[in-house]
Amino acid sequence: MNNMEIKDIIINSSLMLPPPTILTRNNRDDLTFYSFKGKSISVPRKQRVTKKTIYTCDINGTIFQTFNMHTNRLLIIKKISILQFKNHLQGRMMLRNCYYQRFFDHHPFVSGFKVSKRKSLNFQKEKLSKSPIDDGTDLYFEFDQSDFTLYQMLRFDQVTTRYESPYIMFQLLTTINYIHSSSVIHRSLDPKTIAVDKEYKIKLFDFSFSISTDYPTDIFFKDYDETPWPYRSPETIIMLKEFSFSCDVWSIGVIFAELILGQQLFRGENRQSLLIEISELIGTPTYDECKESTNSLARNFILNIPLKSRHGGIKRRIPNATQEEIELLEGMLCWNPNKRWTIDRIIRHPYFKTYNHIEQYKCGKKFSLGSPFDFHRLNAKEIKKIIEEDFVSQP
Repeated sequence: MNNMEIKDIIINSSLMLPPPTILTRNNRDDLTFYSFKGKSISVPRKQRVTKKTIYTCDINGTIFQTFNMHTNRLLIIKKISILQFKNHLQGRMMLRNCYYQRFFDHHPFVSGFKVSKRKSLNFQKEKLSKSPIDDGTDLYFEFDQSDFTLYQMLRFDQVTTRYESPYIMFQLLTTINYIHSSSVIHRSLDPKTIAVDKEYKIKLFDFSFSISTDYPTDIFFKDYDETPWPYRSPETIIMLKEFSFSCDVWSIGVIFAELILGQQLFRGENRQSLLIEISELIGTPTYDECKESTNSLARNFILNIPLKSRHGGIKRRIPNATQEEIELLEGMLCWNPNKRWTIDRIIRHPYFKTYNHIEQYKCGKKFSLGSPFDFHRLNAKEIKKIIEEDFVSQP
């Protein structure tokens, strides 16, 4: 398999010419400018950004690939413009990602990261005095580049993916089990945020939506709408009053089904279409399974979906699954989160007997962001200050 980018959408817009390939002491730290759909993108010239190395540019920031000449390693860099901090929701997501990823980056299957800041090309000095946030700098989040993402494996090498699925699944399960042991729910597992190297070892590199279990879940539903719909558990879609570790079990089950199937399991791009697809796979839920939904529209919609049988849907949708795999999928993919198997039970299944000798570790301490209400009262200026003081290193 060819070495591929960690992001999967390559922007095909017209950009300005790339910076010169010959760097000098005088120009290597300069910023170079690109234009994308009316938006300006400025990046350090020494990072050798070209049209094909920019992966996305949206409200969440600009993501591009570069090469570290000192370590001879490819890097993925996410550049956060100061504009992102004017949205308190985006700012809190960034701050949560920093806290949780740093807390878990000692784990072999969690990616480390570094944050630096540089002067922006896109600011006007006369505006600085009017803004309590904008000091004319952008933040750069730097991650090591793996060979590909799990999404890319599913897309380009289904044979290998199918063969390696027990090993990939075992790593994912043990990593999430470790995270859960610290009283943290990941909440946004997605093949695009699971990096894989040539030895099929995984790395998680996004904790933007993670929360501690001591937080009231209702205050996090607004930001949760930013997560990919196809991997969200039913209780988060219809907004039950509470959700727990089992929402990660559902996401892992969806990813497991895709490893077997060799393609995306659900295509739903909104609440209604996804609920219909889930019903076709595992049957229609009962009234008791959705009566506690805080979203009456979602509850009424799902109760009016034509009745679907709870038997045989997984086998019909994934005909190449073995009986052991179907048993695991049925244990992970069910409407009632309290009936889903625990990760400990899943790992003990005969499907993973090859790895039974590997000792399972628990996190020795719990992590919390402190008072959820204090955290949610942080404004953009305070969020930026915390990130700069606690996480920024010298470029």
